Amino acid sequence: MSDSTLKVFVATIVAFAVCAVVWQLHRAAQINASVPPPPRSASSGNSLTPPAIPTTGIVRSATLHNGNPDVDVAVDQKALLALAAAARIRNAKHYYAVFDHGRAFRVSDGTRIQIIGAGMYSGQVKILQGESAGRTGYVPQEWISSR
Repeated sequence: MSDSTLKVFVATIVAFAVCAVVWQLHRAAQINASVPPPPRSASSGNSLTPPAIPTTGIVRSATLHNGNPDVDVAVDQKALLALAAAARIRNAKHYYAVFDHGRAFRVSDGTRIQIIGAGMYSGQVKILQGESAGRTGYVPQEWISSR
């Protein structure tokens, strides 16, 4: 596979991931808008009780694969969107700025992970090996492999 073909392939996957994350954020906003506010706490007067954090129950081991020697991992979904947007417009300066600001890191292809959250197009993972062991981040769902 030529270098330009590989770049187009990666850019397409990242753009797909961006669309997925935007869709997830849109759906979350719709769901949150339809949920009534939590009841007022009787013991604290006017303060609201914190909402319960939903759990997905997803915890399974997998590996990261994207066909390159390194796999980019975003520290949050906004960073994943920034990486995807920069890749889509082929702007290396913006792409690497995400790394320079500590909003993304790299791991080796084949790194063992634990899936701690999953959406339609992206997954939240915990790195289990290598220099970044213990860190969490977000990757496109296509890069998560059970092999």
